Amino acid sequence: MMSRAAAVHVIAALCLGIPGVVQAAYDGELAVAAGPDYGVAPLGSRRIAGFGGGAELMYGLNDELTLSVGGHWVDHPADEGSTPFEVAYSALGVRYAIDVLSVTPYVRADAASYLRRPDGPAAGAFSDWSVQGAVGLDWRAWESSGLAVEVRFHDMLARFSDRPAYVTLWISASWVFARVGEAPRAPDGSGT
Repeated sequence: MMSRAAAVHVIAALCLGIPGVVQAAYDGELAVAAGPDYGVAPLGSRRIAGFGGGAELMYGLNDELTLSVGGHWVDHPADEGSTPFEVAYSALGVRYAIDVLSVTPYVRADAASYLRRPDGPAAGAFSDWSVQGAVGLDWRAWESSGLAVEVRFHDMLARFSDRPAYVTLWISASWVFARVGEAPRAPDGSGT
């Protein structure tokens, strides 16, 4: 069950994301997306929040399926009675657009490699492989760019068992920089 503090963090993060709702790359498009990350990790009865950022490269297999590869980093500063730590992860995955509209809901699954580095005198980095799932909304604001908000649920198994419910919110802007197998488009979006 989510505590009141965790609910406040999630609501605040979603409110930050509403004005800037990553668009997927559609059929044959290559796109890059980047934006801030907000992470929440449980520590006993408390939640430790952190901020960071991420970037991804996407390729549209068709209008519904997009392959992506990227990296993210979130810094969790010390909280009362806690040790500061950082979480960095790279992910390779696929996302499925539930419906292709101007605002498109989607689900996604990724294989991810995590690196967690606690700070302080007992610092020591360790890494894990795991799976993550996400839900999100894309808004294709313009022909070659868009905005998105995505909530990722990280299944950090093994060494992350002391923080089993790690969740991040990623708000991103994206830009389509190439269309594979298609003639270049003029700035107004028309073919040449």
